[in-house]
Amino acid sequence: MRLVVVLTRLLDGADLLPELGRHLDFMVDLERRGLLFLSGPLSPTQQPTGMGLSILNVDSIEAAQAIWAQE
Repeated sequence: MRLVVVLTRLLDGADLLPELGRHLDFMVDLERRGLLFLSGPLSPTQQPTGMGLSILNVDSIEAAQAIWAQE
């Protein structure tokens, strides 16, 4: 198994809450397709910052980039 780590952060000026549902749908879809190994926020849930870590079950960084471009 090859894995690629993806670190994410919220873009300056972006609002996390309106996008959260769409983001979670995206992550659930990756999990159903066997592409998501592990994922979670890097901040306390009481104070979401938009920083997160995901580990994708893919063969290359290029494959991870193609998947993440759909996010």
